[in-house]
Amino acid sequence: MSITMMSIFAALPGNSISMAALWLFAFVMMLFVSELLFFYVPGFSISNLILTVIAMAFGFGPTFVIGLLSILPAHFILRKDMTMMIVSFFTLVPMVTLASFYGAYIVNLLGWPMLGFVVSVVKWGSSIVIGVLMGRAMPKKILNIMLEPLISIPVFWIFSGYFMWILLL
Repeated sequence: MSITMMSIFAALPGNSISMAALWLFAFVMMLFVSELLFFYVPGFSISNLILTVIAMAFGFGPTFVIGLLSILPAHFILRKDMTMMIVSFFTLVPMVTLASFYGAYIVNLLGWPMLGFVVSVVKWGSSIVIGVLMGRAMPKKILNIMLEPLISIPVFWIFSGYFMWILLL
């Protein structure tokens, strides 16, 4: 097994590689299912919350791999568009970076609702820039950059308690 995969497994909970692989699969499936269920609901994203809590608990590397294994396939199944995969990949990078390096700081300073607001602005802001550079249509993204930060405030406030167990692993 490569050094990179070993370091990813080392950051995940569990006292063995098989247990860490089981947690990796569980997080991937949680994100995959939430992305499939709520993709077409404008402004509502539970996957942002799950990804943010995982990033805060385990850092950039494992969370980025979890995001790649869950969000990119879900977007491909839903849209069958390869350019969307590129946009999703480059949107995942700043979102996971923000959550893993500054998530705990934002929660301690401003609370969970503002973390949801900031993560949503970073997600859709980077998605719009990358989408424009690739020549994609922007109406859904423009709608979501207005709706999702506002809807993420109560979503992160209400549902963050449901996923706090991830921080305890």
